Amino acid sequence: MSRVTIEGSDRAAAAFRKVYHGNPNFMTPDILEYGLIPGGAYELSKGRGFEGGPIYGVTVVKFGPNGPEKTGSEAVGGPSKCLHSKLQAIKYIETLAETGV
Repeated sequence: MSRVTIEGSDRAAAAFRKVYHGNPNFMTPDILEYGLIPGGAYELSKGRGFEGGPIYGVTVVKFGPNGPEKTGSEAVGGPSKCLHSKLQAIKYIETLAETGV
């Protein structure tokens, strides 16, 4: 199931490049996709957890009045989070698509 258009993924990728200067998350460095959600953009990425198993990261930036901004992780009350399966990550992205940033 496709969640984004090419134009949407390009805009989302540009937002992440601006906010994170092209640096991936050290735990989930393998970027799988970018997409738009209401009020912002997400990045779905994959990596290995401390015990070697796969983990998936959903990182979110919001579109503020001065451009894209970091939102923070779930640990600090933000929408970005780590999940342990791709299906969980996709379901979370679908929730974000309904609720926005």
